[in-house]
Amino acid sequence: WYYFARDMFGPAADWFAASLAWGPDVVRDPKTAEGYVTALRRAGRLPEAEAAAYGLRDRSPAMRALYFEIAGEVLSAMKPPAEFAPERLARFVEMTEEARSVPGALAVAWYMQAREQWQEAAGWFERAIEWNGGEADDPKIGEGYLVALIGLGRHDEAENLVHLWRQRNPEIARLYLDVFGGSLLKLAATQVIPQDRLDRYGVIVGLEKSEFGAQAIAWYHYDRRNWDD
Repeated sequence: WYYFARDMFGPAADWFAASLAWGPDVVRDPKTAEGYVTALRRAGRLPEAEAAAYGLRDRSPAMRALYFEIAGEVLSAMKPPAEFAPERLARFVEMTEEARSVPGALAVAWYMQAREQWQEAAGWFERAIEWNGGEADDPKIGEGYLVALIGLGRHDEAENLVHLWRQRNPEIARLYLDVFGGSLLKLAATQVIPQDRLDRYGVIVGLEKSEFGAQAIAWYHYDRRNWDD
């Protein structure tokens, strides 16, 4: 604890590890475990911290919560093409489902999203929202879920989501307008989308007074020689 208090986390982790190895103390042991894992984490040794937190997860409720935090941090820091070891991901998923952990579900959702695994990402965003009582407290949750739905081609659900949440999170409407409008502009002139879907997009464009959305619809019709539209 002397080293920990002075932000000397490497030596602190070594001494915490020695204390844990040399004999359990039923009073001191949970705090020692927390100190050990936190020292590893703050020393920048995240993979070791994640492994240690998993091994010590049953020492206290605080340790279990710390495991979720660290494993989620590892997942978030891992950018494609880097991959979380399958066995480590599997154990995190198992514990997340068992605990119905919202932070755990979101960590998996963002990990899958970054790899364009839309089905898995959407499923984990849905779990996070369900386990949080049907609410998305963080606006980013709704935005992530929206992108996953669009990635899956579930446009009706994406549009319903925008109408449901646009008042609480204006960014979600802008994101939808940008993503859907961008897809309109990329279509070949021989490709068409269902009129009802275009109409629903137009409703959101009108509600948001989106210049980009209006231009996307205009160019869509222009490329198809729908001059009146």
